[in-house]
Amino acid sequence: MSELVNAGNNFMSRLIHEVDPTDTFLFLENYDELPDPPFLLTINNGKETMEIVKVTKFHQDYQYVDCERAQEGTTAQEHEAGSIVENNFTAGTYQALVDEINNLRNNSLIIEEQGKNENGEYIKYTNGRLECFQTIDLGAVGFDSAGDIYRSDGFNWYYPVEFVDNDIYISITSGAASAWVDTSANPPYKERIPFRVFSYNSSSTIIGVSLMAIGRWK
Repeated sequence: MSELVNAGNNFMSRLIHEVDPTDTFLFLENYDELPDPPFLLTINNGKETMEIVKVTKFHQDYQYVDCERAQEGTTAQEHEAGSIVENNFTAGTYQALVDEINNLRNNSLIIEEQGKNENGEYIKYTNGRLECFQTIDLGAVGFDSAGDIYRSDGFNWYYPVEFVDNDIYISITSGAASAWVDTSANPPYKERIPFRVFSYNSSSTIIGVSLMAIGRWK
């Protein structure tokens, strides 16, 4: 990934002194409109001798800048006094901006796609996160004895969009005070989650269930 650098506005100057390929500093005629380091300078002494350098420190009292030579595939070489120096918008500057935008996009909760179908609602984010939601009215639920508690037959929620794997966070909430809902599989499946209703009594209960699943779609 390219490194982000600062940019000035139409900066142009000239070298005061000759520069050889091993020098790590530049003496310039003026420093007006220079951005804060790091920034790039193009030494333009002809197409064959053009070089891009990265300025890392600005010595205003001594009128020179420290720099790293031969950036973006250019070659460290000799430049004569009077060579033009510019703070241009280079290919590397552009690529660094593109990389940073993509990085922010991939690490932010920016919505890529959202929708709904008979299995519920979903939101896909650009960073790969997938959220699915559904509310199910189970109606009157009957229970069978399971030791000291009672449980219903098994139900399945098929997600509105399939997850990429089984690493999924599940939340299931019962709408009835006398019953609770929990998963009946471990781990959840990437295309569905089995669940049951549990209660301390065997009476039929009207149950509404709210479900949420969070994982990844890519």
